Order: sequence, then structure tokens, then C-alpha cells
Amino acid sequence: MPHALTITEVGDQPTFALSPVHLASPGPGEVLVDWHWAALNRADLLYPRGQYFSKPAKGSRLGFEAAGIVRQAGPDTQLRAGDAVAILPLSIDIATQGSLAESGIYRETQLIPCSTALSLEQHAAFWMAFLTAYGGMVEQGHLSAGQHVLITAASSAVGLACLQLGKALGATTIATTTSEEKCALLRQSGATHALIQPREEKDFEHFVAQIKHLTMAQGCELIFDAVAGPASRALIQSSRRGGRYIIHGMLDRRPMNVHAGVLMKRLLSLQGYTLDQTLTETESRQTAIAALEQLASEATVQPKIDKRFTLLEAPQALDYLATNQHLGKVLVDCRLHKK
Repeated sequence: MPHALTITEVGDQPTFALSPVHLASPGPGEVLVDWHWAALNRADLLYPRGQYFSKPAKGSRLGFEAAGIVRQAGPDTQLRAGDAVAILPLSIDIATQGSLAESGIYRETQLIPCSTALSLEQHAAFWMAFLTAYGGMVEQGHLSAGQHVLITAASSAVGLACLQLGKALGATTIATTTSEEKCALLRQSGATHALIQPREEKDFEHFVAQIKHLTMAQGCELIFDAVAGPASRALIQSSRRGGRYIIHGMLDRRPMNVHAGVLMKRLLSLQGYTLDQTLTETESRQTAIAALEQLASEATVQPKIDKRFTLLEAPQALDYLATNQHLGKVLVDCRLHKK
């Protein structure tokens, strides 16, 4: 019987266990998948604490993305046994289908067939980050060649995907992070420029001056922000007149400092973005997937993997993710019994 990581206690200090899972045969439109690799996301920390959009119960599974091999296909499916697949982000019921597991049953529509451009390990780490980068920067942000894009929290998996995608589009990427050490790593990872993002108002003026210097006093056409909080004031001041400011995360939960007069004076578009905006509409979803598959086939983009753990070590993997020491994806090998 396969096992899955389940939540045994919900709250500020959640606990976990590997629990046996009974799986029936897949029904019409379903497949049984054996997961090889699962990738961790910030949501894997928030969900068991009860801080995510959906709330867990004791016994809920965990894991938002993975890649593996179809073991058995039910009737009326295009997929076949032996096909490689990855989870389509935001499509599964985490409580019953969480991917930190050996196996699970999924609807065919919840999966993306894996191309040979990436390994299974890379596919597990690819889709959440790169679809967010594409949907936010290209579909909503209209980023194009010759423009400047400021990417906050750039050492995250999404941030690193943004750097690669921005470079592929011919944009100048300005990455922000929390230390000089991470700045150096981001430059090595392809950022045109890397700066420490300020948290306090006393540091805003110097930060804005740096951005103005890098953009020849024009500011950035696009701000792609995963942080929000008070530093949004400095980011707004770093924007170009008529630019776009897109928020896709709230790593700093303090209130934003946004003055309506500044938005008016700069003619700045300020909007939120979540990945479901890209995935809900069939045409936009297919366009994004096709564009990213093409870039991956050209070896223009690929996920950066930071560290690997086993499924038995999944709680330690979550602890490591919480330290924010990683640069790229943290992966979990879901194969408890490797052949």
C-alpha cells in the first residue's frame, strides 16, 4: 500500500506522518500516477498552519506539484501506462491528492504530459514557478525586449524563473534579495543587476537612487513584486511613468505604503496577480504552456534545484524551506522503494 505525508496536527507548529493510502483503480478520465519527484512551495508551509486559502484537517495530504509516471490509465483517457506527467498547478485537491506521496489518482485534466526537454526531476520543479513568471510578467505585465523589470524575492523559484524569462525576452532584469551573498548568487544565475531590497524607510532613498542610476533616470517599466509591505513605496518610486506594478505575493505582511497622488502622477498601473488568472482560461493556459515548452526545448529556461530530500525526510525538507536559505527548488524523492 502506498504512503503519503499527512498532517497530524494543524497550527503554528504542525506535525506530520507518513500514512498508508488506499487507492482504488482509476475511473473514466482518471489515471493512477507513481510520483518520482515532488517540489516544495511556500504554500506547503502555510497550508498546515491554516494560513492558506483552503484549510486543512487532520489527515490532509500535502504537496502542490510533482512529476512521475502513469502506472494505470482508466477508460476514456489519452494518457497511457508509462507516460510521464506533471501536475497542472492549482488543479488538485491538496487534502486528498497532495503530491508528497508515493502515488495518487488524478483526472487527466489535472496533469501536463512531460516533454523530453526536461527530466522528471526538472518537470517537478518547473511548472508552478515558470507559469507564474510567464503569466505575471508576459500575459499581465506585457514585458518586452529593451524594458527594465524589477523582480523582488528573486532567489525564490519564481524569482529565478523570472530572471530566465526576462533574459529570454531581451529585458534588463534587476533582482532584489536580502543579502550581498544572495546578490552575488543572483548575478551568477543571470540577473543583469542585483540589489538588497530595503525593509525600512531610512534605506528607501538610496535604493531608489540605485534604480534610477541603473535605468538612466527613467525607472522600471515593470515591477514584479512578491514582497509588498512598506517597501512598496520605494518600488513605486523606482517605476517608470506609465509603468506597471504587479503584486503576486505578500512576504511582508505589514501594510503597504501607497499614496494615491503618486500613482496618479506616475500614471502607474497597480494590480494583483495570482496564477489562476492564467490557468482558468483554456486559451491563456495553453499559450503559456506551449511558450514555456518551446523555451525549455531550446534550453533557454530550466529550473534551478537547490537541495533534495527523501519522502521520509519530508518534515526536514519543510524545515529547511522555512529557513529561506535555499536558492531554487527544494525537491522530495517520493520513491520509498526504488527499483
